[in-house]
Amino acid sequence: MRLISWNCQGVGPKTTSRRLEEMCRMYSPGFLFLSETKNDLVYLQNVQVSLGFDCLKTVEPIGNSGGLALFYSRDYPVKFIYVCDRLIDIETIIDGNRVFITFVYGDPVVQYRELVWKRLTRIGIVRSEPWFMIGDFNEIIGNHEKRGGKKRSESSFLPFCCMIENCGMIDFPSTGSLFSWVGKRSCGVAGRKRRDLIKCRLDRAMGNEEWHSIYSHTNVEYLQHRGSDHKPLLASIQNKPYRPYKHFIFDKRWINKPGFKESVQEGWAFPSRGEGVPFFQKIKNCRQTISIWKKSNKTNTEKLILELHSQLDLAYEDENFSTEDLLALKWKLCQAYRDEEIFWKLKNPQVFDSALQEVPVLITEEMNKSLTKVISPEEVKRALFSLNPDKAPGPDGMTAFFYQHYWDLTGPDLIKLVQNFHSTGFFDERLNETNICLIPKTERPRKMAEFRPISLCNVSYKVISKVLSSRLKRLLPELISETQSAFVAERLITDNILIAQENFHALRTNPACKKKYMAIKTDMSKAYDRVEWSFLRALMLKMGFAQKWVDWIIFCISSVSYKILLNGSPKGFIKPSRGIRQGDPISPFLFILCTEALVAKLKDAEWHGRIQGLQISRASPSTSHLLFADDSLFFCKADPLQGKEIIDILRLYGEASGQQLNPDKSSVMFGHEVDNSIRNTIKVSLGIHKDGAIRSKLSSVVANFWWKTREESNGIHWIAWDKLCTPFSDGGLGFRTLEEFNLVLLAKQLWRLIRFPNSLLSRVLRGRYFRYSDPIQIGKANRPSFGWRSIMAAKPLLLSGLRRTIGSGMLTRVWEDPWIPSFPPRPAKSILNIRDTHLYVNDLIDPVTKQWKLGRLQELVDPSDIPLILGIRPSRTYKSDDFSWSFTKSGNYTVKSGYWAARDLSRPTCDLPFQGPSVSALQAQVWKIKTTRKFKHFEWQCLSGCLATNQRLFSRHIGTEKVCPRCGAEEESINHLLFLCPPSRQIWALSPIPSSEYIFPRNSLFYNFDFLLSRGKEFDIAEDIMEIFPWILWYIWKSRNRFIFENVIESPQVILDFAIQEANVWKQANSKEVATEYPPPQVVPANLPPTRNVCQFDASWHLKDTLSGHGWVLVDQDIVLLLGLKSARKSLSPLHAEVDSLLWAMECMISLGVSDCSFASDSADFISLLENPSEWPTFVAELATFSSLVCFFPSFSIKFFSRIYNVRADCLSKKARARNSLFSM
Repeated sequence: MRLISWNCQGVGPKTTSRRLEEMCRMYSPGFLFLSETKNDLVYLQNVQVSLGFDCLKTVEPIGNSGGLALFYSRDYPVKFIYVCDRLIDIETIIDGNRVFITFVYGDPVVQYRELVWKRLTRIGIVRSEPWFMIGDFNEIIGNHEKRGGKKRSESSFLPFCCMIENCGMIDFPSTGSLFSWVGKRSCGVAGRKRRDLIKCRLDRAMGNEEWHSIYSHTNVEYLQHRGSDHKPLLASIQNKPYRPYKHFIFDKRWINKPGFKESVQEGWAFPSRGEGVPFFQKIKNCRQTISIWKKSNKTNTEKLILELHSQLDLAYEDENFSTEDLLALKWKLCQAYRDEEIFWKLKNPQVFDSALQEVPVLITEEMNKSLTKVISPEEVKRALFSLNPDKAPGPDGMTAFFYQHYWDLTGPDLIKLVQNFHSTGFFDERLNETNICLIPKTERPRKMAEFRPISLCNVSYKVISKVLSSRLKRLLPELISETQSAFVAERLITDNILIAQENFHALRTNPACKKKYMAIKTDMSKAYDRVEWSFLRALMLKMGFAQKWVDWIIFCISSVSYKILLNGSPKGFIKPSRGIRQGDPISPFLFILCTEALVAKLKDAEWHGRIQGLQISRASPSTSHLLFADDSLFFCKADPLQGKEIIDILRLYGEASGQQLNPDKSSVMFGHEVDNSIRNTIKVSLGIHKDGAIRSKLSSVVANFWWKTREESNGIHWIAWDKLCTPFSDGGLGFRTLEEFNLVLLAKQLWRLIRFPNSLLSRVLRGRYFRYSDPIQIGKANRPSFGWRSIMAAKPLLLSGLRRTIGSGMLTRVWEDPWIPSFPPRPAKSILNIRDTHLYVNDLIDPVTKQWKLGRLQELVDPSDIPLILGIRPSRTYKSDDFSWSFTKSGNYTVKSGYWAARDLSRPTCDLPFQGPSVSALQAQVWKIKTTRKFKHFEWQCLSGCLATNQRLFSRHIGTEKVCPRCGAEEESINHLLFLCPPSRQIWALSPIPSSEYIFPRNSLFYNFDFLLSRGKEFDIAEDIMEIFPWILWYIWKSRNRFIFENVIESPQVILDFAIQEANVWKQANSKEVATEYPPPQVVPANLPPTRNVCQFDASWHLKDTLSGHGWVLVDQDIVLLLGLKSARKSLSPLHAEVDSLLWAMECMISLGVSDCSFASDSADFISLLENPSEWPTFVAELATFSSLVCFFPSFSIKFFSRIYNVRADCLSKKARARNSLFSM
């Protein structure tokens, strides 16, 4: 157990609160004693919450002085024996022993201090149990515990020493400097006064003999000075020495240290011995060489930071320490802190037959081929770089960042390892060793059920699992029932939540449902841990998975072994016989595969009428179940037989799969008018007695969206919230408004109803609300649910950017629907006074050539719209018209683009031009300054009028006067404080930034900031000189506050020197910063196929006329040019131009009879478009044309390659604005 005592000299300052949070995070003390808190109980209760303590005992301060606080955990039962303004004496239990602890704050007044010693002596005379004493005694036992100042007489120490002797107290072994207090005191005679630096041991911890005999290994550490002139005392109470096992973990901070790369190369190239797997042996060798390297290098930045703080403390105390050496120490500390920040940035066959009887065979031969095909090097690399580089490592200690950073070194072996697993179906089981980290579910967990076990797997295994999961993930939409919304592409868990809310609404309001139906919510206990491997094997074989694939999966989940991480050290050894791991990439997909057995049984029961699902309207499908990963909702008639059928299915599924129903977390909800006698009968038959807890649980998903505020003072609201929510470029802080963000999220649900009309959610809502129309054309609904009303509130936002994407043009009206690709999208503009409202877009397209009828367009449409229309490519396959979102290049709605559109809609328009300086431009420019975020925010406050000067406070009816407290000459405005007050003028005059009465500083705050931010360049002032002004402004503000609140007057030269010194420290630290390396993009450049001709294509595009040039060249396997062509046409965007270029190149290849060729592009976005076409709805017509052309190429392939190898096609595309030409070589 650890205990901390600190005279903090006031809890309020930020430096103190940060220091407290840091100590509690690092040491997790059971008791924290603070003296001189200077704050009342209400404030300290907020501190208690932020520090995470259960209990608090306080002694109120007298005015602004004194005050005690004892924070402690309820793990230690406390009985208070005596409490006053100098002592807190308690009785508690530690390791099963009854002990006494006294927290002391010696009286600062010498003549009253002896009263405290007498009180402690009276306690000690009658106390024989283990007794511990700690605190700020404000006294020493002799002159050897003091440095500086005049010596005291030996008799002055007697009262304190007598108290220690009478109480039988003995000091503990300690580390750190014993001089716990440092300060300056006036010495000398009148007229020759001087301030001497004095250091004393005022703080200490002691214990009696009984304490020392039981807790013989108790030790005390004097921590660093920060936030107070007293050091905190850390007492570690233990009865035996603790030496934890040091577990190896790769640290990304090492990569730029001298000699580290060489140690990695040495370990990786070290020859393997024995018969172990080479890859695993290389990891082991690498760990050994790194460990040897660590011994000769300081790699622990936490220790380094403590060392530097110690040196910095000595430097501040030493008056002879030079400014240059102090600057060097500060830079080393900045470097160490940056490194530390980077670091924190790491069964029965008959049961099976019965449970799986209804599971259909879904896997086709083509699917099995895609699952078991040879694993390519690109696939391995893609899997590795998709892993988070800084996630906690497995037992081998190597993070994904290690493999990513040293891919050239480790990549070949990792590829060989994965490909070897593909061919043999095995790997060394040491790769699958796993550490289990217990994550608390509650703030202070007390039992194992309140921990969540997370598996920390080795990265080498996770790459194998990631390759398999990526292949399986692509097939899940065809394998997993539509009632399961988790972990499946193009499905959201909110879909099932909205369906559930509609069903609950029907149970309350629908006459056909509220009398006859019920809902059952079930929870599976430890769902992942209970999955039976034999069941999973049988299920996959029943679904049609290839034997090879099934063997891979079973080997991956059954070759695991566990150790538990306790205080960072792995303990024990567990070899499981069932279960899948949270932390394994493939586990979520395997779990939802298991639930398909449950779904099959439910569908069969519904098909044969044993259960009847809930149907909210005649046109909506019935829903008998909704799955949310391991949580489930069942809907059926309020009939004991139907309820029993569901429970029997769950029981059978549980016996086969290992899942176990948790009745304590299960509940049932009945229709509003179901009879009470029926309710009670069903509850008894189900064995579930909780009623009505379902809706609140599901609605909590929405309720958790709303944030809470601490119950304390609101402070001064200098600027309206709406102003803060404007973007940085408009002078705000870019906060998101809750109302608009909520609408943005709801608009996404409406978008999904449009994009996926055949999803379960769309079909349920269509039958209830828009049976004969679509979601954006519906009017008012009869008694709609809260969910539907919320979705409809977002309709104006979605309509602001919704555009009809032209396919065949048969569903889009020319003058009514928004199909013109402008911002925002709109219908076409007509040149006629009378318009045919039934004119559709397909009437403007030639049915044979699938080209626009230019003459018809010129007769009807405004000339400004014709270039935009010509940029649209109609579908050649009669593809139906679709919808796209105009504010993303993919045409897919995103929350980010939706919020941008919402803010643009709500932004007021101004008809009159604004006269005067652009304050918003200055505020926006502040964020581009090279300085800390704190200083940027300070300057934004200055420009926004948010600084608490006397003039600003007086305007808010807070202060009583508005004159400047330093010069008293005039109002203390922000400009006066920072630029015009005499002390501030002197600082600017002394600074290297030139100042002049007519140039700078002036009477305008905005002018002065404009000069500092931009106009200084007009006077040829060096950039490095202008860059120091944020520090000057900040320390002018700080010196003003020190004058007001501490009555400290600092000379302008001292303020300026300190500001320049801090600026140099920051600039030096940032100039040395090593850029973090990130993995390359997901699209991996590939070599061109060596045995086939390659068609390289490219496009160039210009916004001014939307004209795009296209060019392609055909080269053979030796990259010898065979043929080329260029062309020009209208395109909507650069990516549209790339798509048009490919389609045109394919058409040319077909017309030339060249079908055995591959294609190559230098656009990564374009490759992504072809790999994930469903994510790019704006290209629906082009993709339909692509699908029709690709069948002419027996083995179509397209590769990404660098732009520098596509010079010829790029040159042709840029020349295409002249005219088309065909050439050959």
